[in-house]
Amino acid sequence: MRFSTAFLFFLLGLLSPISHAAPTPSAEDEGDFAPSSSSKKLATFADAFSGNFSVSRTTLEWISTGNSSDGTYVVQDRSTSSLTLGNIITNASSVFVDATELNLDYYDYFIQPSAKHVLFSANYTEQYRYSYFADYYVWSVEEKTLIPLVEGQSGDVRYAAWSPQGDVIAYVRGNDLFIWKGGVSARVTNDGGENVFNGVPDWVYEEGLYPSPQFS
Repeated sequence: MRFSTAFLFFLLGLLSPISHAAPTPSAEDEGDFAPSSSSKKLATFADAFSGNFSVSRTTLEWISTGNSSDGTYVVQDRSTSSLTLGNIITNASSVFVDATELNLDYYDYFIQPSAKHVLFSANYTEQYRYSYFADYYVWSVEEKTLIPLVEGQSGDVRYAAWSPQGDVIAYVRGNDLFIWKGGVSARVTNDGGENVFNGVPDWVYEEGLYPSPQFS
């Protein structure tokens, strides 16, 4: 059987490796991705794993009261632990709670809906994944006074929070539920104990079924 010369070259072309030259990008193709002499150094893959970069997170709480405008929030100043009142529209900021006046090494804070008081937790001890024991204090923004939520507390209050109306605080101590209003506490339940949980879940519910430190 005879093969024509043209057909032989055709077979050799199929068997030979194929290579393509990389196109040379033009100035139009580079556009905004071309680094200029005045731009900063582009990060590389090695830079990403060098340990020189870290994540910075900011947790803020939006508030809406009669005296605040739209876009108002409260954020903690990590350098001073003071609470700062800011606004994303006007870019204005002011001190909401001065840490030097508060004089409390607090773990977390909860702002009253009216923003007239702030509930602080301190003396923190972790319990389960989401819940913890602590002491709680109520700070008056206008009077700049701090009072304990519970007299004689010793890091044994498991949960405390403002009501949606903001005039009372519900808290759990000894697995019993209490209501605080105007400095006076009223007991709601009396059967709390090792096997009875009022207002809060046990470990099973908190860990697997109800991922929250309280029932609502």
